[in-house]
Amino acid sequence: MTNARLARRLVKTGWAAAVVIAMVIMTQGLWATVHFEPTADAIADERRGHVFIAVASVLLVALAAFARYAMSAPLVAPLAMLAAVAVCVIVTLTPAVAVISLLVAYPLILGALVGAVSAPPHPGPSVTGRQPSEQRKQRPGDLG
Repeated sequence: MTNARLARRLVKTGWAAAVVIAMVIMTQGLWATVHFEPTADAIADERRGHVFIAVASVLLVALAAFARYAMSAPLVAPLAMLAAVAVCVIVTLTPAVAVISLLVAYPLILGALVGAVSAPPHPGPSVTGRQPSEQRKQRPGDLG
């Protein structure tokens, strides 16, 4: 295995681990927002849950950007992650249905995880601004 393939595999593994950690933080936040009577402890747990959801959302947005620009993942993977973040953030405005977001958002995040890790790298524009198919091979003695 070449060094580039090993580095790419390590980056994808680290990214996948960070996505799973963000999902765990999001789950803890969503469960903390569910309460059945408004006691002082329940309100404090709900505030803590909102902080967890905010931290996980920021982490997932950063991971979506990293997947698209650093890992060259297909556009569908970051969009699925951002849709999942939007669902979780919108649902937290109504805590009675916070658990439902687990049923909607987590399949989106898992799909993005599998799509980004299993997809081959997407060739982006090169430094010259040309697509790889437009670049011509430079011959010896060629100045341009």
